[in-house]
Amino acid sequence: MKSLSLCMIVRNEEDFLYKCLSSIKGWVDEIIIVDTGSEDNTINIAKKFTNKVYKHKWPNDFSKVRNISLSHATKDWILVLDADEIISEEDMKKIKNLIEDNSIDGYVLTQKNYTNDSSLLSWTSCFKKSKHVLNFKGYTSSKIVRLFKNKKEYRFRNKVHELITYSIKNKNGKIINTDISIHHYSESKSKESEKNKRLMYLRIGEEQIKNNPNDERAYYETGLICLKLGEKEKALEKFKKVIDLNPSYKNIHYNLGNTYYQLKILNESIESLKKSIQKNQGINSAHNLLGIIYQSQGMYKEAIEILTEGIKIKENVLLLQNLGGIYVRLGMFDKAINLLDKALKINSNNLGVLNNLSGAYFGLKRYDDAIKTLNQIISIDKNNYKIYLNLSLIYLEKGERDKATIVLDKLVKLSPEQKQIANKILAMK
Repeated sequence: MKSLSLCMIVRNEEDFLYKCLSSIKGWVDEIIIVDTGSEDNTINIAKKFTNKVYKHKWPNDFSKVRNISLSHATKDWILVLDADEIISEEDMKKIKNLIEDNSIDGYVLTQKNYTNDSSLLSWTSCFKKSKHVLNFKGYTSSKIVRLFKNKKEYRFRNKVHELITYSIKNKNGKIINTDISIHHYSESKSKESEKNKRLMYLRIGEEQIKNNPNDERAYYETGLICLKLGEKEKALEKFKKVIDLNPSYKNIHYNLGNTYYQLKILNESIESLKKSIQKNQGINSAHNLLGIIYQSQGMYKEAIEILTEGIKIKENVLLLQNLGGIYVRLGMFDKAINLLDKALKINSNNLGVLNNLSGAYFGLKRYDDAIKTLNQIISIDKNNYKIYLNLSLIYLEKGERDKATIVLDKLVKLSPEQKQIANKILAMK
């Protein structure tokens, strides 16, 4: 039976490390942790799980520290995780089986980066029934080699967003895909912690660019960091440089279009998103954003066409929700309900979908269905004040003033400042 080392680098991870190591300890044969200067309880937590805890001064280079952790590994295979990541028990069973295959050198795992930012490329709405979702609405995914044979020639490269892939391929090692997920919770960290981490990534990225001005990947990754930091103009500059170096760089036109959109430069955004659609025909994020732009400009025909095209690629919740919302606005309620029902089969608790669906039911005077849908929204988000107002208006439309009054009383208890609006509604009928 093949043995497995877990290799990690950490710094100030006391809020995450225990959960990560608890989920993995029974599945690995040794745990190696390199700490780069923790000032909290990280090291004490690590020592509860392993005696192989090493301190190393931060060298401003992720690959260097990763490779130090690999140098301490003594088992046949290596699994690399960060403290804010976990792998399910079911997937660890798969990993233990995979490493028995001696013909393979590395395995690609899917890193699910949980986030509520639906503008990110390939953002996927979450299923609430999954225990790994926590309170996130969705995730983006990255394919990454994190499981590989323990060989001295297999080492990470790049100072930031480091990869092991290049060194394995350079030695003609065989890498194959898996359906194993790494659940990544970086956005569960405090805003200050996450901002500091991104600023560090930005500094290292700028250093890489300085050392290699033609490194298109460095410009691209640094652009993404700038975008997350809200530095949109800087992000735009980096993405334009990527296109100068390599117009076919993967996903560059979508991210450029998204940056233009956030800067409200809509004509340029539309052109970039059209190019993204031409080059990435299996990804529908650009269809969604382009549909949003068309809708904002009152170009409903164009919005319907582009969103429909995206849905044909894949029935994504966002596209179904946005197209359904357009049909509600245009009074095409039956079409809206058809699309929104499909979206709910993917994610039954999506608030945007439910809100649009209630509007469609109301438009068809299916008041009981609208009431049921609005109550479902309240069960998910009881502080959504607008929903109470909508619910009271429907009761009034049905002539059920007592029920409308009860709903508005609940609203005023939750938010006393809504009392004046509630009184105005009751005075309407």
